[in-house]
Parts: sequence; structure tokens; C-alpha cells
Amino acid sequence: MRNSKTITRLIFISIVVVLFGALLTNYIGKQMSKSSAKRYVPQGGKAPGKISTKNNPAKEFALTGPSTKKNVKELGFKSGFYDIHLEGGNSQYWDGASSVKDEYGHLLTDYEPMNLEKGKKLTFTPAKFSPLSRQGESYVITNPGTYLPETQIPTGQYRVTYEGKLTPQSATPNSKAGSMLMVNLLTYDQQTIPESSESDHYNVTLYKGDAGRDAPADGLLSIEKDRLVHVTMSFVSDPQVKIILTPVNGAE
Repeated sequence: MRNSKTITRLIFISIVVVLFGALLTNYIGKQMSKSSAKRYVPQGGKAPGKISTKNNPAKEFALTGPSTKKNVKELGFKSGFYDIHLEGGNSQYWDGASSVKDEYGHLLTDYEPMNLEKGKKLTFTPAKFSPLSRQGESYVITNPGTYLPETQIPTGQYRVTYEGKLTPQSATPNSKAGSMLMVNLLTYDQQTIPESSESDHYNVTLYKGDAGRDAPADGLLSIEKDRLVHVTMSFVSDPQVKIILTPVNGAE
């Protein structure tokens, strides 16, 4: 009889231990997930650490317009790094994404406003962070977005040029804006590098000017560790436009 009671107690204790272990494992997993999101995606002004496909907390979702007055957190979406596909034409709210070119590696934070016009749809998928394609010794950027040093492109100094057709920038303020390409470095909390300018090699702006107007066709960019390479392609209608980064001074 005693043996039967002892066995019953042991079975009961084992069940309790297993259940407690499962609950503890679940709790630890959730806390680690929260910690990962806080570490790798800016929340409350804190900057994340190094990002990769393994620690990006992004989860796929879609946003259909009209959408106004709500942010990522209010809509129940996950913050993180996303590749974005826009349907329905260009959006005045999402100037990085267009029907011509998807945006890669967009850093979506909890309090980013999710505005979108009626008749348009944005599809967000976790960023792939694929290494940039090569053109000889150069690296090629075909889409606007955010790119990670060391993960997608080695650190070092690069000469920045472009290929493809750009709409000329007009000299008159009332005319339609022309195409503009910009490559600049950001910190992980989305702040531009302090005192950045073309002379500091943290920012390069390329465009095509009207006749007689200066238009930079190249520039130097110093890609650094723990910085985000942010690419803007404004008013680009040619899907073949691409930015070329060629290593200089022994960069690989």
C-alpha cells in the first residue's frame, strides 16, 4: 500500500516538475524574444545592435489603404527590418517604396505612422539582407532601402556612381521634380552621422542637372562597421537605374 502511495506521489511530483519546466521555458523564451526585439530594433530611443536574418523580429503583414492616424504598435504589427512591395502607384507617405522599385531593409519602429492612400497596398516581408550583386570588382545597389555593412557589403571606402536614365532636375522651383539618388550612413537609431556631408564621405547625392547646371555624377562614401547604409531613389521612372559602389584605396 505504501509503495502504491509512494509511486503515486512520485508520479504527481514528476508531472508538477514537467509542467513547471514547460512554463519556465515558455516564459524564458518570451523574455528572450522581447529582449531581442529591444536590442535589435529601436524602442524608446535605444539603439539596436548588429542585425541579421536570425535576430530580425519582423513578421510578414500587409497594409491596405486608406490608413491614417495609427502607428505600427497600435495596428498590432511587429517592428523590425522589412522588404516592402507597393501596389497601386507611388505613395506620398512611403517615398522609399514605389511601383517601379521595391524597398529593401526598411527599419520599421513601433511608433512609425502607418499612413497609406486608398487603392494602394503595401506588403511587408522580413528583410532578406542578401549580399549585393557584383559587377566586376564593384557592388551594385538596385533598390532603395537599408543595407548592412559586413553582411551585405564590406566596410571600406567606395566611389559611388550610377547607371540608367534619370529625369533632369529642373532649374525652376515650380517644375516637376527630377530624379535624385542618395546614399548616406545612419546610426542604428536612424540618426544621420553627425556633421555628415559629401566632404566627410558619409553622404553622396547624385542627380542629372539641366544644361549648364552642376550635377554630381560620383562621390566618395566611407562605409563603416555598425552603421546602416541608407539609399534613397526619388522620382525614378527607369527600373534599370542602379548605384555602383567601387572599392578604392584597397577596399574589398
